[in-house]
Amino acid sequence: MSDNHWKIAGIRTTAETGSCTPGEAAGMIESHAAGIVDGHAVCWLHQSVMIGRIEGGKLSFHDGTSAANIHDLVELRLFDESGELYLWRVDEGFCYRLRTDGSGDEANVVDTLQPLWGTKVLGEGSGWSSIAEDRGIRLEAPFTGLRLTPTQRLSLKCRNYIEFNDQQQAGFADCRFTGFDLPGGGA
Repeated sequence: MSDNHWKIAGIRTTAETGSCTPGEAAGMIESHAAGIVDGHAVCWLHQSVMIGRIEGGKLSFHDGTSAANIHDLVELRLFDESGELYLWRVDEGFCYRLRTDGSGDEANVVDTLQPLWGTKVLGEGSGWSSIAEDRGIRLEAPFTGLRLTPTQRLSLKCRNYIEFNDQQQAGFADCRFTGFDLPGGGA
């Protein structure tokens, strides 16, 4: 994204929602990742937030952790430019939303950037960077060559889907991740 101005765009999209057991969720993660050539994951566990990469259908995190560790999973988003699988825990199971852009119903969307925590790179290794602030958490991100500052941060690219209510008031009805904006030409 070259600027932070919000622009409404028209696209075609489909969304499927439902609920599933932990075993079914693990299968959905594996099968959806297998269909992604170049994408990412953001995984919220009880004890951490992890960013992963998907290359050639294989999901990996910096420490080898598997997203299939369903017991600690709170939320998960597997995504690329064309779609996203979003899972979130509800009681003993999960709910899901699978959104695919490019075909289906017409929709208006706004693409935005959501800056992530971290204004400096603490270290790089094996295609990953450890980013942090002076205080607080560290994130391990699947990128190298990041040049972070307080005004140039690693950001999630978010697509917000606009719908109208009965009074014809517009609002965001859904949001999905489409990728990352890398400051300083990171790879």
